[in-house]
Amino acid sequence: MSRNDDDDRDYDRPRRDKDSGTKTVLIVLGVLGVLAVLGVIGCIGCAGWGIFQAGKAVQEGMQSIVGMTTAEAFMNDLQGGRSAAAYQNTTASFKESMSAKQFDEFLAKNPILTKHKFRTMGNMNPVGQPPVKKVIVSFELHTSDPDGDDPDMIEDDTDVKPKVKTQQTAKDNKAEKLKDGKCTLTMVEENGIWKVDALTIP
Repeated sequence: MSRNDDDDRDYDRPRRDKDSGTKTVLIVLGVLGVLAVLGVIGCIGCAGWGIFQAGKAVQEGMQSIVGMTTAEAFMNDLQGGRSAAAYQNTTASFKESMSAKQFDEFLAKNPILTKHKFRTMGNMNPVGQPPVKKVIVSFELHTSDPDGDDPDMIEDDTDVKPKVKTQQTAKDNKAEKLKDGKCTLTMVEENGIWKVDALTIP
């Protein structure tokens, strides 16, 4: 082997060392790049999951509001003496268990449902996982106005007359016996429309 051959090998050694170092740097940069991409994908995934969960919560809230609004409309019909309209907004299951005539009889036995002056909502509970298909709404039914002013109960002290028993007086006495009450409506979505599935009182 000549001296020139030894010189050539010594000359190539630094070049090979340099190429090896460059490859190592490229591998490290590649690994870091992959990790960065995975991190971005992870962040996007977390954000997407958060948006999905928020969407479910909004959907549940909207469904509950629709059920509550339908319950309020049903109670408005009862209070306004529109029992036929209220009955139409009940489910097929409700109608199977109670005919329209039985419904009217039920209302007659529980006059607070139709004769309350005003009402307040007690609770509104969604049932099941979103999308919610069932909501239970309870109402407090009151026989007098919120401010306590009841025109029927106002007396004129300037013109006091002895009370005479009449048929109207008997009716008034019966009406005065009406007390505050409660009721609970179970609302369900039937064929895309919210309806009353059950009406209960304590």
